[in-house]
Amino acid sequence: MLKIVFNKLINKFLEKIIVEFKYREEGWEKKKDVNYRPTYYISTGRLSRMYTLWSASIFRDCFITNLCTDSEEAVQKAKDIIKERTNWCAEKIAEELDVGITEYTLNEIIYRNQEQIIADAEAKKQANIENWIQRSLIMLEGGIYNPFGKYTDKFGNPQYYKLEELSQSDINYWCNLQVFKSSAHEAMSEYCKKLGYVEIIKNANKHFGNVGDKKVRVKVQFVSMNMSMSPFGYKVMQDKFKFHTEDGARIVWTTTSPDASSSVENVYDENNEFVRKVKEGEWITIEGTVKKHINFQPTEYLNLDTGKTIEKKSDKIYKSTVMIRVKKVLD
Repeated sequence: MLKIVFNKLINKFLEKIIVEFKYREEGWEKKKDVNYRPTYYISTGRLSRMYTLWSASIFRDCFITNLCTDSEEAVQKAKDIIKERTNWCAEKIAEELDVGITEYTLNEIIYRNQEQIIADAEAKKQANIENWIQRSLIMLEGGIYNPFGKYTDKFGNPQYYKLEELSQSDINYWCNLQVFKSSAHEAMSEYCKKLGYVEIIKNANKHFGNVGDKKVRVKVQFVSMNMSMSPFGYKVMQDKFKFHTEDGARIVWTTTSPDASSSVENVYDENNEFVRKVKEGEWITIEGTVKKHINFQPTEYLNLDTGKTIEKKSDKIYKSTVMIRVKKVLD
């Protein structure tokens, strides 16, 4: 049985080689069936301003090259390229190349300088933002999906987390947000306020203390603690704490010591037994050294139509204070 199947495959392969040789030597003589699709075709670019050459495939068509803006010249260039790639005869190339698109007129090429390219890219970016805002508002009105909770499933499809899956820290973040990038951000904040929250002192975007001061004691509001991989050791985890002072200065403290982290994050009784974790928004008193003042100016990225991405510094500067050797102390 296997021998019969193998012989059939060999015969089919040899038949294909013979037919291919016939195409190259004598021309294209095979009759096309109803669902036949040429191997190559001429298309246009995204803006329909230039002819392009593509190869057809069962799974995904492949772009080969740009041609030109003249229809006759584009067809000739495509034939020359196919000739180099396949060594087919002229008759077969004519049959294997779909040139139907060349019957239509291309859009005029618009030449722009760098300033115009950037302006167009910014306008496009703003239009995309506006569309996203409208979609987000509709999602919030529906009350089911979180427009800020997008992820990709195992099949590569975009999905959204449900609003009922919001954690308390997420609710607190949105409820205490003071500056809104869009109406969608403001609507999300209003939605979370209905769920209940702990009021966090507004970040006043200012520094705390003087750099180098030691054993500085300050009353702070616990804002958050996040765990991540430390850049200073192999498989070493670090805990990053954020606090706000009573006048809104943000203090940041990072530690790789589990004991130091636990002493600040946890609440213990008089017997040094664990009671609970410090809650978000709870006030505690800490002591430490003021290491440095940070002025963070984020970088914004702008995608141009040319395929390039340019960087520019944001107009906003975010201030915070880094402390070290932090410990929790009694008031």
